[in-house]
Amino acid sequence: NGARLRTQLEYALDLILSLPTMPADKGGAILLLDGDGRLTLRVTREPAMAAGNRNECEIPILNGERLLGILVLAVPHSSGVLRAEGAFLWLVAETLAGLIERARAEEENLRLLDENRRLTRRLVGILEEERRRLAREQGMPSVTSSVGPGAKAVPTHVDDAPIRTDLSGTAMLAIEDV
Repeated sequence: NGARLRTQLEYALDLILSLPTMPADKGGAILLLDGDGRLTLRVTREPAMAAGNRNECEIPILNGERLLGILVLAVPHSSGVLRAEGAFLWLVAETLAGLIERARAEEENLRLLDENRRLTRRLVGILEEERRRLAREQGMPSVTSSVGPGAKAVPTHVDDAPIRTDLSGTAMLAIEDV
């Protein structure tokens, strides 16, 4: 989720700022593009120097040609670190892009899994209602079952015959002789 990505971005920014070539009074931030196309600050480490005494370098975080965010580094004017570490910082930005894309894919997978579960529960409910309707129309005893999250073999009954509902995969009813 978003908290996990934030933790990973904080860790990445701390690693970048702890490079031996980075001066002591540095700072940085990672901004990400939100769903509306606006840059949103996700992680920041404030520099110890005043704004007029620093250079800020903005390195795009790209997936191919698609902008995902920006890595911003603030270092003193005289440090020269941005010139010396430029190629390395581009590689860092590429790594951040992979991390961001992976986190977003995981979030989408979880969303789809939740949606799948919701639809499956709805379908099981519809099937059970249809089974009860058909049983009423055909004059058969009604079949009831208990459906819940994580339910396994839930005993139910048709008159005096026990029935088992297995919800570990698909719902099935089996009338057993006693």
